[in-house]
Amino acid sequence: MTRKLGTVTAAVVGSHPDDVAFVVDDGRGRTVEHRAGDTVPLASAIKVVHLATYARAVAPGELDPAEPVPLSEWERWYLPNTDGGAHPKALQRLGVTEPDDTVTLEQMVTAMIQESDNAVPDYLRDRLGDAALADAARRTLEWQPAPPGLDGLGFKGGNLPGVVTEAMTDPDTMSQLSCAV
Repeated sequence: MTRKLGTVTAAVVGSHPDDVAFVVDDGRGRTVEHRAGDTVPLASAIKVVHLATYARAVAPGELDPAEPVPLSEWERWYLPNTDGGAHPKALQRLGVTEPDDTVTLEQMVTAMIQESDNAVPDYLRDRLGDAALADAARRTLEWQPAPPGLDGLGFKGGNLPGVVTEAMTDPDTMSQLSCAV
């Protein structure tokens, strides 16, 4: 599996070097990096944490799924040409055509999952905060301490050889991609 992961990674980086950034750390002192210091939208795997955080805020009434959100607020977080057309596809599906249109919070979250819109996780992170995301990851998704030598938290059972998992290295401030290979 490690060879397949390496082959896929090399192919993606080779064909899209400006669209990819990552750090892979095997926990034994070996790392592979590409554009490690660049700020780029986080891969879609992390969206499950944002979805869980949203659901935890909706359940007790902290957020209203029917709340109207101005398109301008959603697009504040959109980085054009970085999501494979997901954001424009979501707007098309929702029939959003005018700059002063609004969508519901639930429509945004649906776009995050259905079209893989990358602006929505950033909107939710700003709205709900890092602490809520970290709490949802720990309590709802059962993230646990990584095995010895791997810093951060990973999904229960997720830190297996060759399996890339999202890791919260500091639950209050940042996410990083971690890989056990």
